[in-house]
Amino acid sequence: MKLHKADGSKWNNGDLSQLDGPRRRVQVRHEAQLEVPIAQLQEMLNARPGEGGARHWLEDFKPLVSCGPGPSGRDQLWTEQHTGAVLFGDRGLSTHWYTTGPNSHEACFAALLMNPKRAMGKLEIAVKAEGGSAQVLLEMTYSALTSEGNEMFDEGLRNRIETLLASMVGSLRSSLLGARSMEANRPSAQGFRAKRATVRIQATMQGSADEIFALACPVRELEWIEDWQFDLIHSVSGYNENHNIFVEPTSAVMTLRSPFAQTYWYTTRWDRQRHHFHALLLTDDFMVGKWEFEGEQRPDGSLSGSLQLTYTALNERGNAIINEPGFESRVRQMLQFVLASLRCFVDTGKMYKVPHKLKLQLAMSVIGSAIGRHVRRTHDRLLGHVRPRPAAR
Repeated sequence: MKLHKADGSKWNNGDLSQLDGPRRRVQVRHEAQLEVPIAQLQEMLNARPGEGGARHWLEDFKPLVSCGPGPSGRDQLWTEQHTGAVLFGDRGLSTHWYTTGPNSHEACFAALLMNPKRAMGKLEIAVKAEGGSAQVLLEMTYSALTSEGNEMFDEGLRNRIETLLASMVGSLRSSLLGARSMEANRPSAQGFRAKRATVRIQATMQGSADEIFALACPVRELEWIEDWQFDLIHSVSGYNENHNIFVEPTSAVMTLRSPFAQTYWYTTRWDRQRHHFHALLLTDDFMVGKWEFEGEQRPDGSLSGSLQLTYTALNERGNAIINEPGFESRVRQMLQFVLASLRCFVDTGKMYKVPHKLKLQLAMSVIGSAIGRHVRRTHDRLLGHVRPRPAAR
């Protein structure tokens, strides 16, 4: 089922020359020496927000949620408005942080920063011992998602990112030396509580693990996913890689039943040797997903792996979708569709064709969800206008 853009333009399907102008991108590195034991620094960076962590070195820290089955330092989500004010001069711009886990043995913190419909960035912090102190390297990469995001990337952005990274190091130093109190940033039990749902499936495929893994790429998916369409936003090689960014309309329809939403993918880990592909998915301003494919080479050369998708709401709209009956079933069906399409292509060299009956069922399900949500919103608005009658005297 092909989905069209609201403005009628065509998807570029990997051809960056068809994008309405190149998207701006900035990468900044900042190094510093901290006169503290490296173990103490690693412990602070990896701590969960409620136990310290980011509230010790990020201003205006307001966590949405801290949960997830992964190890400490991963799958945390919070939002704040300090970064938007410092980098882009917009005090009302929310930045959502999602910790992804580092890509190297020296890195001990990594997170994706998301400004819906404008920009996405990645912060990675690596540390190594230098005698009795710690050498810390912060690297931030920020990319515009849209023409509106491009307008925020002025000539002074690089210097402002450098200032922000230096401020983070200063806060870390003060906190580690006990000179800075961050009690004002202690998480509050009140406010929005984000919902989260995770679905995981296993798969085994016959064939070269390297060749199968190479197909996990938005450009290559044109070969094996029916009606696949997307806009490539950033890629050096033209294919999937670390920091690859693209946007597509299909996953929001299949899992979130939101036909007018678009999902931006940011590849946070692309490891050909280990056959790991991780990405964060930002759908408009109401949902973030974490995509994790991890394969393992079997003795016979085939690929055995797992595919996991975790959704976390960014607001009450996202919460309502996760709470819908059958939500996890929809996520599972999409993952199974992806694997069925991949297996068909690997086994036969042909694209899996979705039966027309299933396409019709999907269309009817999307319409049904839209009607149901409209009815619930109308019901809630009516209840909000109805005041209880005063008790009779």
